[in-house]
Amino acid sequence: GSNISILEENNFPNSLGKMYGAICRYLGYNGLTKEGKVMALSSFNKSKSSNLLDSLVIFESNKIFPKINQKYIEPGLSDKKPSIVTNDFIKKYGALSESSEKISSKHLLIAFELQILLERTISEILKRIFKKYNYNKIYLSGGVFLNCKANAALSNEFKNKMLVVSTFPHDGGLSIGAALLAALKQDRFIDTSLLPFSGVNLSNSKSLILFRKKKLFFFKSNKSNQAAAIAKAIIKFQIICFAQGRSEFGPRALGNRSIFADPRYNSVKKKLNERIKNREEFRPFAPLVLKKFIQDFTTQNHWTTNMSKTVLVRDEISEITPAIVHIDKTSRVQVIDENNGILEQILLEFQRITDVPILLNTSFNTKDTPIVNDEIDIVNCFMSLDVDILIMNEYFVFKEKDKMNRLKEILSLTIDDDGITPSS
Repeated sequence: GSNISILEENNFPNSLGKMYGAICRYLGYNGLTKEGKVMALSSFNKSKSSNLLDSLVIFESNKIFPKINQKYIEPGLSDKKPSIVTNDFIKKYGALSESSEKISSKHLLIAFELQILLERTISEILKRIFKKYNYNKIYLSGGVFLNCKANAALSNEFKNKMLVVSTFPHDGGLSIGAALLAALKQDRFIDTSLLPFSGVNLSNSKSLILFRKKKLFFFKSNKSNQAAAIAKAIIKFQIICFAQGRSEFGPRALGNRSIFADPRYNSVKKKLNERIKNREEFRPFAPLVLKKFIQDFTTQNHWTTNMSKTVLVRDEISEITPAIVHIDKTSRVQVIDENNGILEQILLEFQRITDVPILLNTSFNTKDTPIVNDEIDIVNCFMSLDVDILIMNEYFVFKEKDKMNRLKEILSLTIDDDGITPSS
């Protein structure tokens, strides 16, 4: 049917996202990724929660959604005037440096208490919804649900309910929702089968023009042995840029615009954070795991195909793949099923060679920039990164000819003078 009813509303300024953002700024974090940084930081606190920030949220007995206590949080109206903590907050909790470069025990404590408050608050909202409405399945959307740590905690708590997190719960997802709502009202069908891979589809002809323009070295792989060649490239170079087909819609790199790396080395994580992603050393990286091996990876069952929830990693896996395990022994896993084409094949080949069916996956971009989209984005970003190889559809692309020739030797390919086409 085309009838959609609004059962409950939660209006500005009572936004958990605004509250979380205000505390992020108090801790010295700004920019688009501040919430993710603070979520990661929260895992480093070792003490138990003392409900330190409970006064920021006010529940009323007859309401499902809470109010944000404006005595402590000024919600802000726009990006130019964002949410901040008030003077009363600073009087109660003390001042912190505006810089996040020096992380103190207080930073860790506040980040931890903020994360606990968010999890407890959403839990209480869900309890009130389930008490009033007899639902067994609920969809969670909104930028707050990019918090994969909270999503995991909720899934653990509500094991008898199905909690589904959208692949694009952020504000950008509103465009999909608006289109679907309009189609529903007009009784029209929208094909969503491409989602989330609904962006620019890479053109080989455009790519070749760019490779030559940038004086890059490249060769074209055979489809029959492409996955094996990619797995060997990851083992040889440890870190590769990877782009195939259509770009993802949403804030997560799900394998079409990614940087892949060998998860077996902590040095890989260090290089990614320090020299490639230029971000804080405490931030974790996510793994790709084949579905048929997921029970070997974790004992938990709330894993997803869209990186929306963290899972506890088995100790024996943590030991062999340290680059994708956070300080709290969790990973924001992306499970790859048997119908995922080249990604499944790459993981199988990587496992065949290393006995590890796991790869590190992070977004193909530089600090504070969007994930690459089209051919120009991809090549320009690759040129700016400290990474030796780009795999773009079936092309293996290099900045240095000797690096290309080294991989060709490993792959038993003829080293051609023009570096364009391997022997068959």
